[in-house]
Amino acid sequence: MTATNIIPEPEVTEPLQVYCNDVLKFMVYGQWESRKLSAAESKEMKLFNDQVRKEKTIPSNLQRPDKLCGNVTFPNVVYRALCNPNGDTPCCYNNVCANKTQHQCICASCYDTRQPIDAEYATWRPSDPTCRLRHLSQNEIPTHRVIKMAKFRWLMLAILSLLVLGGLIVNFARWSFVLTPFMTATNIIPEPEVIEPLQVYCKDVLKLMVYGQWETRNLSAAESNEMKLFNDKVRKEKKIPTNLQRPDKLCGNVTFPNVVYRALCDPNGDTPCCYNNVCTNKTQHQCTCANCYDTRRPIDAEYATWRPSDPTCQLRHLSHNEICELLDGATLYFIGDSFVRHVFTAFLLAARNNETHGAMGPRTPPELQTSCAGLYMFTEKVCRLHVDSDTTVCNERVKVKLVDDYRLDSVAAAVHTAIINLSNVSRSIVFMSFGIHDHFEVEKVRQKLLLSLLHKMNSSSSSNPKLVWLAYHSSGLLTSPHHYPWQTPENTLRYNHVISEFLSAWHVPVFDSFNLTDGTASFDGGHYGLGINRVKVQILLNYILELREKKLW
Repeated sequence: MTATNIIPEPEVTEPLQVYCNDVLKFMVYGQWESRKLSAAESKEMKLFNDQVRKEKTIPSNLQRPDKLCGNVTFPNVVYRALCNPNGDTPCCYNNVCANKTQHQCICASCYDTRQPIDAEYATWRPSDPTCRLRHLSQNEIPTHRVIKMAKFRWLMLAILSLLVLGGLIVNFARWSFVLTPFMTATNIIPEPEVIEPLQVYCKDVLKLMVYGQWETRNLSAAESNEMKLFNDKVRKEKKIPTNLQRPDKLCGNVTFPNVVYRALCDPNGDTPCCYNNVCTNKTQHQCTCANCYDTRRPIDAEYATWRPSDPTCQLRHLSHNEICELLDGATLYFIGDSFVRHVFTAFLLAARNNETHGAMGPRTPPELQTSCAGLYMFTEKVCRLHVDSDTTVCNERVKVKLVDDYRLDSVAAAVHTAIINLSNVSRSIVFMSFGIHDHFEVEKVRQKLLLSLLHKMNSSSSSNPKLVWLAYHSSGLLTSPHHYPWQTPENTLRYNHVISEFLSAWHVPVFDSFNLTDGTASFDGGHYGLGINRVKVQILLNYILELREKKLW
């Protein structure tokens, strides 16, 4: 693009004056007068966008292979995923690329890359007819006064510099004696140690801190071996083969015999890419498509750092002492399924400053002290039975309780009772999630659990307890769409969206961890270990910090 092929400025012959009484008030409102671009102009804009986006590692095709969009990004990219304007599904509707016209693609949750105007080939028309934009020519721009003023300022600056330099020369001898002994790094006055106050600077933690990317590094041989041993042990408990590749190299839409988990490919073998349901020899770059599954890609969150996209909303990792200060005298309930139990487990590790055995109860058999240590506290068969589910932390100053149940039909009444009983407990908060074991049936969750509970809480004069809904995270590669069709990314996002919209009307905050987990390694396709849940806990603690800053905690 050059200045010669953009819409030229009209030649102005009228006197140099403006007739608008308030330029900054009236000239900024209006609309763009656009036209259909020629093939050459469209190509020029595409080449420009592709080049700039390539520099920022934004894919040329803004549509993800799985067609998820809107509130998700590409793996390791901080920019929103959209839809291909020239493809079959150009409209991002409810976070999924859909086949809708431009007229149909106008809604609160819609994103349409066909609609933005290229201002390079359009004309700005202010709405006020008395306040039209006048394009000044090069000759009309009053530069001579500016140049004269600049020369005067440079002259004054030069005179001032000479005066300062003269003073330095006169006093140099005296200063040379005063400055002995010579300055070194050891005798300069040290900067005082900064102890940062316990506060958060993010204005909306649950909205801004959950979008970002994982900062990764190459794992050492010991770290890689540690993760492999952990995955092998957990998968053995679930009868998932250690080698995720079938002998016949079929993958993707198939499972192993008598196993409900997806068959994938050996990341260290000759055919690491699952391409069109067959393990093939493709690089990671080649293994990016709608029908591709690549076990080389997922990130081990245990050895990565979460970086929120918003620079004003970075995650603060609270220490054990800071957690106890923040939660002093508080009561925390964690209610829901195994995903909630894992968040509770990670919370105990942080609150007790013990990532070795911190989540295990006092009656844990001695023989499990080794097998249920560290990463293995998140396993699903034995260790979960010994999690310290009703206890205190921080020198018994903070009460925490896990209500570990996923059967909505049987647990709804008990959940109501547990939460309503907290109405007289100051500084109480409940983290809750249900739905995946009820096949994401929105109406069932609303009718059996939420509506009556929210009515009871709203009718109470107490502001306790505070309620936070934990939306569902992204599923991993091992989840089979044939055995768990409701757990596909599209269905998970749809459930999260509908429930969030419902809860927002009741002013219930939602912690959405889908973007946080998208592209990270799950040991069984549904559950995540210490790395993900450690970050989930810190985000929730940052949210409580935000409440305290707003005088709500």
